[in-house]
Amino acid sequence: WKLVVNGGRPDPEESAASGDEEKLELFNLAEDLSEKTNLAAQRPEKLKEMRERYGSLARQQVPPRNRPKSADFQSPKIWGEKD
Repeated sequence: WKLVVNGGRPDPEESAASGDEEKLELFNLAEDLSEKTNLAAQRPEKLKEMRERYGSLARQQVPPRNRPKSADFQSPKIWGEKD
């Protein structure tokens, strides 16, 4: 099985901040390897199970230590690289 959360959206965090509804897709990869049939509406119990597993794993993730670069940040030149 494969769960897709907010598939086809450029930035899930931006979509969540704007109040867009979460889009979920569910595929049975054993029977539909090309992911053409979204089973989310037909298999709500499996969708709920997969969503709970996704949430559990998401809560375990470690936040990144690096911070976003400032808007005026420029990468240093590499030795031998032309200007």
